Formats: sequence, structure tokens, C-alpha cells
Amino acid sequence: MLKLVHLSRTGPDPKIFTPVFVEALEALCRLEVVDNGDDLSDAEKAGILQNADVALTGWSSSPLPSSLAADPGQLKYVCNVTGEMSGWVPIEIVQSGLLVSNWGDAPAFSIAEGAVTLLLAVLKDLHQQIIDIRDDQWRLDPEEFGGTLLEANLGVYGCGAIGRKFIEMVMPFGPIIRVFDPFSPELPDHCIRADNLRELFSQSEIVAVHAGLTDDT
Repeated sequence: MLKLVHLSRTGPDPKIFTPVFVEALEALCRLEVVDNGDDLSDAEKAGILQNADVALTGWSSSPLPSSLAADPGQLKYVCNVTGEMSGWVPIEIVQSGLLVSNWGDAPAFSIAEGAVTLLLAVLKDLHQQIIDIRDDQWRLDPEEFGGTLLEANLGVYGCGAIGRKFIEMVMPFGPIIRVFDPFSPELPDHCIRADNLRELFSQSEIVAVHAGLTDDT
């Protein structure tokens, strides 16, 4: 049976290792969770992982030894079940030819949906409206309430999986969408490319940031 190992720092993260998740894994493979992985030497970690088929990593992971890049043993796959992995999957392993994956664009819909929710709440001054209603002072003051996406100049910084899903969601509201993303060769239909951030901000009434934090951004 396939052997899957998770080396945790002090214990598995309960947000990942829910009872349902653990039950599903145990139905597919032999799951071994090693607690207090930070107390192990790199050689001890490597010995454990070289005898596994899959290393399961995530927020609670103890860093994998970079020596696995040169000598993975029977290890064939590093399955990172969260997005970020730079703190526990060394770049040497990523570049070694071992199969490495993370959650990819799985959370793109929910994150973009949250951004659209926040955007509409700000445009409609929802917070103040809720306060007024609770104080029995219902009113629609046009100076406070009149924001709309219709024909609004909406700037989007970052056009990856989340940025594209965000654009898809707001498009029916009818904004004029400008996008700055030097790493995206193509933009969604009906979007205008901005050549730099200064141009994006100077021509936008609203800016949604969907660029990851790196040295380049």
C-alpha cells in the first residue's frame, strides 16, 4: 500500500488534518504522522522520507531536508496541500525532478468572491447602513450610498488565477477594467492593459490588488 508521511513541527495542523481528511487518506494509503519533526536531524528526516512514497506538507510542516533532492530514496511526490511552501519545501527539491504540487488555483473562487463582497460593501457604505438600520435611522443618503461599479474605472493589479476570477465576477456589473500585470501575456476580454502602476492608479477610482508579495511586486 502507498505510504504517505507528514513531518509536523509540533503536531498536525487541525485546519488541515480534520477527521474527514484523515479518514479519506487512511482509506487510500498508509498514513504516518511524525510529531515534533523539528527535533529530528536532517539525516533522521531524510531516512523517514526516503522510505515513503509521498511526503504530505502544509502549514504545520517541519522543513524537508534539501538532501532529498539528490537522494530521494523511494520518495516520488511532495504533495503540499496549502499554497505557500517556501518555508518547508526547499527550492532544491522543487528543481530536482521530484513531483511537487500545491493547492494551485483551488481557492481562487472563494478568495475572489470575498474581494467582490468587500468591494460592494465599501461602494454601498454597508457598514454605515447597518449602523443606521440598527439605530432605526434608515436612510439612503446619496453622498454616502451612491457608489456603483457601472462604468466605474476599476483597476486590477495582478491577473493570475484569483485576479482573473475576480474580473470574471465583476464583469457583469459593467465597470471599465484596467489591468497591470507584466507577467501575463494575455488579458481577459474587454480589459485594458496598463503599462505601469502609476498609470493604473491614476486612471482608476477603485483598485483591487491580486498580486502576490514578492521582490518584483
